[in-house]
Amino acid sequence: HLQAYQIQNIVTEKIGPRVGWKIGKSSDGICFVRAPMFKRTTFIGEAQINRSDFNRCLVESELAIVFKNAMPKKKLPYTMDEVNANILSINAGIEICDSRLLHWPECDPTWQLADGLTHGGYVLGSGIHKNLNVDLTKIGNFKISIGEKNKTPRVVLQNTREHPFKEPSAIVLWLVNELISQQDQINAGDIITTGSFSGSTPIHVSEIVKVEFTNIGEAILVVN
Repeated sequence: HLQAYQIQNIVTEKIGPRVGWKIGKSSDGICFVRAPMFKRTTFIGEAQINRSDFNRCLVESELAIVFKNAMPKKKLPYTMDEVNANILSINAGIEICDSRLLHWPECDPTWQLADGLTHGGYVLGSGIHKNLNVDLTKIGNFKISIGEKNKTPRVVLQNTREHPFKEPSAIVLWLVNELISQQDQINAGDIITTGSFSGSTPIHVSEIVKVEFTNIGEAILVVN
């Protein structure tokens, strides 16, 4: 993955600053992988985007973790207790998926990693002050609706799947220590998103996307 990460670094230098990370598993399921999220395509609260700004435009319903403080290098690796103590909130979110690859998604996984794991943007919605002691795999009670204003939604998905990782805390802990091993770090306010509860759904001009997690929060995206 070294070359893919080198390409990510070049992209970050050109279009940063970075405000967080998307994390997931490699295509073979053997190891964890990461990709940066950028300030210019990260929205707080209700967001509006222009469909023409994206090559492809799909959305996923997600939960994001927001860190309070930076986690710089120290003598020993960080523990899960230390990570938990530094989590500010868990928030509802909408990931906007996009790709610059001509033959996506039928392309080499290394190229997909270099292209940012299909990350196009993110909407950080409302949330709660909670750490990862909550069981994200059993969070349930979520809903994503997609459709035009004042019309019956074209898509409604509710409680269709659990969190894609059995132990989401493990991948967050991996990220914290992985960044330090690469002379990088978690920064204050970083947003971490870990996977979709609803798969990926294409969206179109004039549609509104709403993601709701009971007792956590909601995120809204309007497509112009």
